[in-house]
Amino acid sequence: MIFLAVLTFLLVRGNVASTDDDPVTSAISKLRSILKDAPADIPFAFPKTKYRLALLLESRLANPGETADWSTAAQEISFLFEASALNETHSFPPSGRVSVLVKAASLILDVASVSTDIDKVFDARASAEGMLRGAIDIRDPDGLEEAEPMALQYAHASAFEMLAKILLGKASDSSSKDAGDNERHRYLEEALELCNVCHELSPKEPVVDEFRGAILRQLYGKRSKSGYTFVKSAISIENANSGVQENQSRLSFLTASLDVHKAYDAAAKKSHEAAIVATLTPEALGMSRYPCGTLRFKYGKQLPPTSQLTSLDANLDMDFVSQLWTRLVRHIVLAAAAAREAGLREEEDNHISYGVAIISHLVISEFVSSEQHGEMLISAGIRHKVRGEGKEASRFFKGALDIEPEDGHAIVQLASLGDKDAASVSTLSESYVAGLFDGYSGHFENEMIKDLSYRGHAIVAEAISRQLNVSGVTDMGNAYVLDIGCGTGLLGTLLRELLETHAQENDSTCKSGEAASFGVLMHGVDLSHRMVDASKRRKLKGSHYQSDKYVYNTVKVMEGTQFLKSVDSGVANIIVASDVFIYMGALEEFFQECFRVLKLGGIVSFTVEAPKVSKTRGGNGDRGILLNKNGRFSHSRYYLEDAAEKVGLEFLEWKPEFLRKQGSEDVEGAVVTLQRLR
Repeated sequence: MIFLAVLTFLLVRGNVASTDDDPVTSAISKLRSILKDAPADIPFAFPKTKYRLALLLESRLANPGETADWSTAAQEISFLFEASALNETHSFPPSGRVSVLVKAASLILDVASVSTDIDKVFDARASAEGMLRGAIDIRDPDGLEEAEPMALQYAHASAFEMLAKILLGKASDSSSKDAGDNERHRYLEEALELCNVCHELSPKEPVVDEFRGAILRQLYGKRSKSGYTFVKSAISIENANSGVQENQSRLSFLTASLDVHKAYDAAAKKSHEAAIVATLTPEALGMSRYPCGTLRFKYGKQLPPTSQLTSLDANLDMDFVSQLWTRLVRHIVLAAAAAREAGLREEEDNHISYGVAIISHLVISEFVSSEQHGEMLISAGIRHKVRGEGKEASRFFKGALDIEPEDGHAIVQLASLGDKDAASVSTLSESYVAGLFDGYSGHFENEMIKDLSYRGHAIVAEAISRQLNVSGVTDMGNAYVLDIGCGTGLLGTLLRELLETHAQENDSTCKSGEAASFGVLMHGVDLSHRMVDASKRRKLKGSHYQSDKYVYNTVKVMEGTQFLKSVDSGVANIIVASDVFIYMGALEEFFQECFRVLKLGGIVSFTVEAPKVSKTRGGNGDRGILLNKNGRFSHSRYYLEDAAEKVGLEFLEWKPEFLRKQGSEDVEGAVVTLQRLR
């Protein structure tokens, strides 16, 4: 206790002192001096000293990425925490050791999040994974305080959540590698086994069930998709020879769907119990009738009267209670969606009804975040939409827009119902688009290319190829390329190969077997963190490359127009955007930045979806932009010509193209190329 009091004093003093002789600096020096005597062959020696040093260094740590040496300092602190926690002789209780390891892993993941060196990112994630596995291995010995087992369960759940995210990320990463589905499934199976282990360690923590649902959805998704499609198309076909296969396909899909719903349903029930217990008094709960103190409320039972929720304990942690109710609503939304996918109409009704009751409750609604409030309304709207109840669905979607006027999900859903106001919007929120592709990143290439015959990247690369010999597009020095909405790097790969091959063929000084003097600088940007992670790892492969090389020089998480604003004027030869403007809408500002960033003679090439019905000049009203019922924007040729002309870009090409499949229909669009000539 004396040490903690002194340490608190030093930390407070350290926040206001900055000279070399301030108490914190002095304490750090003394602790470092002690650690110099630590035996090199015992990495976990002096655990208390290392823990104290980590706390002092942490008090001086800036925000992630703010200083040049931030990563180095964060890594040192993380390893000090790890060393102190892994020494079993430390006076920490097991829950404390687990929490310290979670803290250490969190710091290492922060290091990974700000690093541009992909190898260092992988190393950091591997270190964090090792720390978290060590945390889960810590068990509760006999003879501890009564409260310790519950504290350890909570700590294990925190470690599990972070580790599960890493494993899901690795599964997503593997989808863009040559290993394909086998490696992806291996990571998902590993994550599923982790769920089983942590369920035993933390049986009341809903986070385990939530991740089980997410893992099962990914694990079963690809395997069951072909079966489900077969069932839908074969139901009306009377063929005795295909009966067994049809039944097996139906069983496979239903089993997968039921498993996913079972997991999310369990998460919702456990979240319900935690929220009720944390909020209500024992008298309000009626727990006094049960000596064991077990909660007897059933999920879905009508909430207690408001009068029972007004007499809250003045010492109640409102932030914590808010987290619990917000988590409950999130789990209800997930459970409702899973029930809908499994065809469990009654279960879906129960989830939706209870969720709407929560966000409508005068007291409880105050504890639910606006984001989850809106998600609950959207989930209710989707239920009515699927059942053909458009008027009721619109009411819920508009309710979500009352909470967040720029909610992209609600806008897209309203547009799908033919709402004219929704169809006339010219932008969708960045968070909506980012979330859309974060969730899609794990199976983006498999589904887009194999299932939907996506070819946007190929037709943009072909458009660039047609323009390479146009004066000014590239100079024999460096080709500076900007890939907007780079995704997993499909277009970037084609462009780098195209430009380097073009350079070799046209470099008269290049001898056989030698590399051309021409260089390609390629920078990518995307709103989706997961897409960016995939494109950072993308390498060129082939016999004409002496060693694997990365496609992109840099990749950033950023909105396209804002990224262009960060680029110097007159530096780019080529700007590309494949299947980006279908989520972007208005393009005037984007074109203006393209004009500024391009060199004289530089080009910008992109795909757009064409309006289904030919429109007069100006298209939709006078804008030529329409948010279609499929949730994507279409742009008229006339709108693009007008927007380009206003900023000084010359219209080189509008080439009608087939972009991808949607269901059984071809999605028609065009590849467009503009050039800066003045």
